[in-house]
Amino acid sequence: MPYRWRDGSPALLIRNRVETPASGLKKASTKTVLTMYAPSGEELGSSSSDGDAHMSTPVRNGYLVDAGASGDAKFLPIGDGQALISEASHVDIQGTVGSGLGYYSQQDISFQPYAEWLTATDIRTGKKAWNTKDLAPPAAVAKLVTEDNATSARLMPYQGDKALLEWSLYGESEAVMTLIDVKSGRRLAEGPGIDTNSAIDDDGLAVSPDGKTAVVQYGKGAVAWNTETGKELWRQAADEVTIMSKALPGNGVLYAYLDGTGAALDADDKKLLRSGIDEIPQFTTNGYAVVRGTGGLFVFGTQPV
Repeated sequence: MPYRWRDGSPALLIRNRVETPASGLKKASTKTVLTMYAPSGEELGSSSSDGDAHMSTPVRNGYLVDAGASGDAKFLPIGDGQALISEASHVDIQGTVGSGLGYYSQQDISFQPYAEWLTATDIRTGKKAWNTKDLAPPAAVAKLVTEDNATSARLMPYQGDKALLEWSLYGESEAVMTLIDVKSGRRLAEGPGIDTNSAIDDDGLAVSPDGKTAVVQYGKGAVAWNTETGKELWRQAADEVTIMSKALPGNGVLYAYLDGTGAALDADDKKLLRSGIDEIPQFTTNGYAVVRGTGGLFVFGTQPV
């Protein structure tokens, strides 16, 4: 999965384990060096620590995430900056969206009316940012709301400080996808309707570098749409293998998994271009793909189809 820098832009993380042999009176030592790079190759930040404890520590948007014994989390910046301790739990952090330390969401179940309100909280300050109870749902969902049955919502990461907010009537699988500003909850675009039945945590999302096109798979099949106009571009048929979208680098190709097998499809009409791809590359915003191999990382320019 691609990493992000503090502003939400794509970044590459390199972890190095540096071993220094014993010499004279000095003991042998081990040091871990973490460095993040922009797609241009510019170094964004670098930090080192004794030993190899941070060789597997989770990284979020330029911060090492160290879960505390008391349930809170400590964020250690890669490069310059101050460490921050948040009251957010390890579970909260896993669902964080937005740039920097971002926002996490929690469900607030209501029984009068039946609803699952969603509260977004700033992970840095611990303060509530917004609640779906105070937001207007899409028209197709709003017309179904009654005194006894209100809405449910689901928040998902998108790009930068934008997020996907999926709306539905409480207890129903038919939903409407919207694009929002994650800091305020303000709706930026209303997308197509989807069926979330059989949705799982590992569903797919691919976003073009300019942020204008999204291919989402949250439940039954994948749907492609324009996030500026809300227009649906294509939708899977019921008899097709589910497309779990992974990358949309902007060269006309959609990379996805079809029943666990890597594949390349035409982004405009989902026509299968190639199947049997062992590893789907990670893509930068300036047209390059990164693939891991036995000899290290290989970087190459993408070509339009």
